[in-house]
Amino acid sequence: MAPSPFKKRRDKVEEATAEAEALPSPRNLPVVVGPNQPLEVALRSRSLAERDPTEDEYGLKILHDPQGAAIDIIFIHGLTGNRESTWTRKSGKHRCFWPEDLLPTDIENARIATWGYDADVIRKTPFRVVSTNTLQQHADSLCTDLANLRAHGTRTRPIIFVVHSLGGLVCKAALLHSAEARTMENAHIREIAESSYGVLFMGTPHQGSSQAGWGSMLASLLGYMKQDNADIVRGLEKEAPELAELQRRFYNLLASRIEERRPLNISCCFEELPVPVLGMIVPSSSAEMDGYKAIPIHANHMDMTKFGSDDSLGYIRVLGELRRWIEAATSKRDADAEEVSPILVSEFLANLVIVTEERKGVKSDASGPESLNYPSWRCLRWRNCSVR
Repeated sequence: MAPSPFKKRRDKVEEATAEAEALPSPRNLPVVVGPNQPLEVALRSRSLAERDPTEDEYGLKILHDPQGAAIDIIFIHGLTGNRESTWTRKSGKHRCFWPEDLLPTDIENARIATWGYDADVIRKTPFRVVSTNTLQQHADSLCTDLANLRAHGTRTRPIIFVVHSLGGLVCKAALLHSAEARTMENAHIREIAESSYGVLFMGTPHQGSSQAGWGSMLASLLGYMKQDNADIVRGLEKEAPELAELQRRFYNLLASRIEERRPLNISCCFEELPVPVLGMIVPSSSAEMDGYKAIPIHANHMDMTKFGSDDSLGYIRVLGELRRWIEAATSKRDADAEEVSPILVSEFLANLVIVTEERKGVKSDASGPESLNYPSWRCLRWRNCSVR
């Protein structure tokens, strides 16, 4: 029986890839110095040749940063995604990167940023090696990058996360890492969990997926070499123990926030359409979380994060959730400033003791609001404190 056209194409792709792999790596190429070219220029040219072109796709990229922003919105892509392409709708020559092209107009008081990390599970080029970072390592990197972004004057600003697929698991792991920070070395990341106000999950496999290997399967169909990051792929399988443990810890975090009367807002978007050939990647049963709002998006797993205009139904639904949360977060902060501050001032004055020193050297104590009438004072202490 004659081989199928698909097998012939795959054999050609594998043969071409093998030939490409046989070529010398840029790292092993000799440094060629031209007759009028300094050695440092040649070395710099080689360094640029060796550079991974995806380096600039990692970390945080700020898309909108208005003066006096009241909240941070952070986008996190998923498996085989990218901090821009995941959120970009392309139609002919039209390109809409909606976190930058649409959202700043509809939500003017938010600093908007997108975070990238190496989420590939396949090697797409002969000279590129797939990352072997674990879910927890990505979560640690996210915490570090957010802490650096918010280090100067915005550490307590509320945060909303918009996360797709694997990015939702990274986000959950990051919030747990931040909430559980106890040592002096990682105290700077503690406020990330404390300031988090909401997470909008989009196609996140909370319970895993029977199609967890879709990244590798898709790569195979496209003719790419299959070099899996096996740890991440296995961790996404349906009912994987790692996912179950992550979900259990995350529910505990949500419960503790409810007990503290500052619940973390959660909404879960799920895909309504299958991916051709592969089917449903993350079914609604895995994308939803018990007790939290579920939002349908009429698209498949890859397209559910791509909106081409402000009248797209998916965009309207996502925008509605973000606006509702932001209005609640900002009104709560305003209410706290109006109602809590006088109480705090009263408690402060009631517990403050000012030790005064009169001209003749006789000391006398005063407390409460009347203490502020003393014209001179030597030091401050708290009531019921033995240290003066």
